[in-house]
Amino acid sequence: MRAAAFSTLSGAVIATSFVKSASAAQLNSTIEWSSCADLNPAYGNFNDSLRCGYYDVPLDWADESVGTARLAVVRYPAADKEKKGTIFFNPGGPGQSGLDFVIGGAESILLPLVGTGYDLVAWDPRGTGFTTPSDVRCFDSAEEQAAYGNGSLLQNFPVDPTNALLDAADVAEFYSRMNETDALYKGFGKQCVERRGDVLKYLGTAAAVRDMVALADYLEPERKEINYYGISYGTVIGATFVNMFPDRVGRVVIDGVVDAQLYSASPGYETISASVESRDAALLGFAKECAKAGTRCSFRLNATDTGDDILDRIYGMMKTINDLTKAGSLPDEVPNYTDIIKFIFNSLYTPNTWSTLADQLTAIYELLNGGDTTSVSRRFIKRQDTQDLPTSDSTLVISCGDSVDAGNTTIENTWDEILFVTRNISPLFGPLFNAQGTSCYAWPVRAVERYSGPWNNKLSNKILVIGNQADPVTPFRNAKQVADQLGESAVLIEQSGYGHGSIAEYSNCTMSILQSYFESGKTPENDRMYCFVNEDNLILFPDQSNNTANATASTTPDDDSSAPSFANAVDLSVSDTTSAYSDNLNDAIDEVHEDVEVADLRQAKNTLMITTIVFGALSVILGAALAFVVIRSLRERAKYSRVRAAEILEPAWAANTPAVVDPYADRPGEKL
Repeated sequence: MRAAAFSTLSGAVIATSFVKSASAAQLNSTIEWSSCADLNPAYGNFNDSLRCGYYDVPLDWADESVGTARLAVVRYPAADKEKKGTIFFNPGGPGQSGLDFVIGGAESILLPLVGTGYDLVAWDPRGTGFTTPSDVRCFDSAEEQAAYGNGSLLQNFPVDPTNALLDAADVAEFYSRMNETDALYKGFGKQCVERRGDVLKYLGTAAAVRDMVALADYLEPERKEINYYGISYGTVIGATFVNMFPDRVGRVVIDGVVDAQLYSASPGYETISASVESRDAALLGFAKECAKAGTRCSFRLNATDTGDDILDRIYGMMKTINDLTKAGSLPDEVPNYTDIIKFIFNSLYTPNTWSTLADQLTAIYELLNGGDTTSVSRRFIKRQDTQDLPTSDSTLVISCGDSVDAGNTTIENTWDEILFVTRNISPLFGPLFNAQGTSCYAWPVRAVERYSGPWNNKLSNKILVIGNQADPVTPFRNAKQVADQLGESAVLIEQSGYGHGSIAEYSNCTMSILQSYFESGKTPENDRMYCFVNEDNLILFPDQSNNTANATASTTPDDDSSAPSFANAVDLSVSDTTSAYSDNLNDAIDEVHEDVEVADLRQAKNTLMITTIVFGALSVILGAALAFVVIRSLRERAKYSRVRAAEILEPAWAANTPAVVDPYADRPGEKL
């Protein structure tokens, strides 16, 4: 019986040309706007003008008799009397809430980018938040979720604390557990079908695009063009939208770009190398900035340290931890290999938390050399409590539902790719891969509609494609690929900074292009732009001597749950924008406000309350924290020369590791 169910649910690709988006009149659906606090009391903490409601759309756009999906929608109204229109937003994931993003970030993040002349609108995509179908949970309880695959590699991804693929014995052990992991992947798929098989095939990117178009038709029936801003996985929605509906493209920005063609049209394991490509460059940037900062960076342990010395120290420290773990002699107070790698990776998202990263690495280094334990943040201490509800599996469900049919792909392809990436691209981050890459071959369900191209349609208006040089999650290569495919329909902006997305480091140049674009539709004359970040005013490693709150006194644990979901047990490089920023934002709050018990907030069962608090905190990061650093640096007149991101893309820093190379070093285009 189960086998038959799998066959039915696997679905087929529906040709886009045969599926028409219904008009608002045809849908006969309306939105009854009310206070967003009616959805969740936490939303009442934000602007009173925010309004929320529901909009019904077909569950299957090709067969409206199947049933109805109910989209949760939020609108932040334009302040200007002469409204320019509406902009739709998606923050990433897949599986991140659009409502949380707009409600928590409209005033602090979005208005500075797009101005006050637009209604800001977002929706929770299917499988997310308040929308029906809601979050997919493939287990009945957090306890059941934690028990699934307990003791296996499954529970230890993205990296096994006892296996960093550093030597032949590691590799042999890794492959010896391949069949066990294969069975767990397939068993998980069966369990999800048993629990939520009625809705799984109706989730996905193509459906999200059609839902957005239907919302646009309802909210602005007189307008043909649709405006959109997508970040991280939201760029997949954006690239899919502009190619599915090329004649309806208004002002569209995709920022922190995922290669939508690779995401949708290639076997999952082929996405692994693309997601890891620039992580070593980002880490080398941290190391070189640390060396340049001198005594401001605590992990610069010697006055003569260079960036290469600091990077070698990180690798040496991680190898020591791996060796001690395998020997059974790692001190209890030292965090394990997995937790440290995850913390390093999460820190690379937001460069203004690198000072905290340096402090934590220093504390761990001192522990390994006989120091005391008090300086290691409690973010590495595992929580013992459990939550009643299992965490959502929507990230994996959506990304795997979007992927190509498995065909002849097996777990051996995945294992071989992980080893190749570790040995040839990134020894440290190779085993830190995305959910789509590792397990989608075993996922039994595909979305009823999947868009797989073409990706080079001529658009009714030019769009902006933005990528950072050293983005640890979405390499700049992705942005260039998408822009090259669109040709004259796209303007590519390369930002010379670190972190995930252009908002990770402020750039007057990028900001002015965005503001002009949304104000008048004007794009730069050149189709390739190069923007510097405001490095002269931002010290990544400020002097900590006068800071009363020590970053190492943080009370925030790294893990959000003692029962991680299958999907969240692996890094999703198609980018969990919200959660990745959340960890680092909370760290920064701890650094400035030692008395804030963010850990207590994280333990709240109401996950939407947590998210809105996090996005409220985002204004602290982009505003108060930035101002704090800038003002202090100006006051002290203490400056050091900033390493440009381009300078980190140079030959190998160690003989036994691959070179970090920028494939697009010849940067045509105007520099502002």
